[in-house]
Amino acid sequence: SRSCVKLEKLSMQRLAQIEDHHVEHFIEGLGNRGLTDLAFAGALKVHSIQLAKLVAAASGNGAGTLRSLDLSGSYLLADEVLVSWGAHCPGLVSIDLTVCLRVTNKGLSHLTACPHLSNVSLYNCREAGDPGIADISRACPDLRSLMLYGLDISDVYGMLNASLHQN
Repeated sequence: SRSCVKLEKLSMQRLAQIEDHHVEHFIEGLGNRGLTDLAFAGALKVHSIQLAKLVAAASGNGAGTLRSLDLSGSYLLADEVLVSWGAHCPGLVSIDLTVCLRVTNKGLSHLTACPHLSNVSLYNCREAGDPGIADISRACPDLRSLMLYGLDISDVYGMLNASLHQN
């Protein structure tokens, strides 16, 4: 990875055999170079702490270069990872957390530190619902695409309508 000094976009999807130690080696190779796009979908065996380190490294360790993040299908991704994203990814525009089953409203509330979000996909994030979606819709005035399916939502119209009148 150190030889790919101009690398901006990386897609490593559906590699079911990737484990924590593989991610650790990748992070070492990435160094402090930030990416603009990272697709690491389907990381079935990678734990939250490694995903947090990966996102920090991909964002240039605080440089805020990361614009697009796809961690869909990362079943072990939990709320604590989303806490650090505001600090590391203030320029994040697109995020896909489809089937990240451990993400809750508390985790989604941390995405409010990414005010430029315009595309959010939360298919089957079953622990998320009205409060988390409301937080994102209020804090992200550039929101253009909000993909929801299988969430615990009771009043999406009222929630989005209120946020439209607030912004």
